[in-house]
Parts: sequence; C-alpha cells; structure tokens
Amino acid sequence: MSSKYKPIVEIFEEICTAIRAEYDPAVIGPPASGGEKPYYLHGHPIEIMKILSEKSGNSTLKFKKYPLIVLFQDFTESVTLSGRDVSLNLAIITETRQDYYAADRYDHTFKDTLYPLWDLLIKYIKRSAYVDNKMDFLYDKTDRPYWGKNNANLFNDFIDAIEMENLKLTIKDKCYE
Repeated sequence: MSSKYKPIVEIFEEICTAIRAEYDPAVIGPPASGGEKPYYLHGHPIEIMKILSEKSGNSTLKFKKYPLIVLFQDFTESVTLSGRDVSLNLAIITETRQDYYAADRYDHTFKDTLYPLWDLLIKYIKRSAYVDNKMDFLYDKTDRPYWGKNNANLFNDFIDAIEMENLKLTIKDKCYE
C-alpha cells in the first residue's frame, strides 16, 4: 500500500530536475532532460558535509559537487485539511576562489551562478503542482560570501552561497495518485 503523500525531499528533487533542464540543458536526449547541474542533496548539515567530503576524495565525483541546491533537514510538516504547511531551509552553493574579495564574489559567483539559480528555484517552486501558495510564499534570504573553509562553517570547500531560511510553503496532497 502506498501513501498519498509525496515526501517533500522528492518534491524538491523534481523541482531541481526542472531547474537542471533549463540551467544545464542536455545536448542529446528528450527536450525535458537536463544535464547534471545544479546538483541536489537533502539531509542534516553534517551529513551534507560528509557527502561533499567523500566526493572530494573521489577522482571523478570531486568535480560533481557544485553548483548545488541543498534542502536542510529536519523540518516539521503541520498537517491541515488542505495539505501540509512547512518552513524549509535551503542553500544554493557554488565554488569560489580563496583570493576573491567580496566585490569579486558578486561579479563571479553571485551574478554568474547563484542569482540565476535562485531565480530558477523560485520560478520552479511557483510552477510545482505540489505547492499551493505559489504567488505569496515568504522566506528570509541571506547572501553568504566566503561561506566555506576556515570560516567556522560546516563546509570544507571555498564556497559562496545564498541561504533561504523559513521558506513557508503549503504542500497540496490532493494532486497525488
């Protein structure tokens, strides 16, 4: 017996697949298929750090980490008659250079990678059949230049990020089979 509820981590995986088709379109394949980027992970921040660290130690996977969309867990789902209300924390992360200053980071990572991915994330959340409050969802956004290595952060790479906290969504359950 299957549940009518689709896990939120799977909903965001679908959203990231849609982003990927536009951000990193495949040269060969169906029109809706995309390349590999952005990558998607979900889990506890320590688990995310461990996965990225393991990828760093692999000669092939170390180049398949960024840009990355992360859905941080745990989150509570408040079940209502119309669906599930959630408040989510996400991050859009990309590599940066250690020697960049803040102005360089905005020119090379925020404008080129992070802001376009942020725009696509918002676009595809709004388009998702599972999201009820498409036009008026709220969240806190923080630009995080130099969020990585030696900055009292969990990440061991030199990264810049956009952090989205308290993303308030209502997930519809009636669109499930």
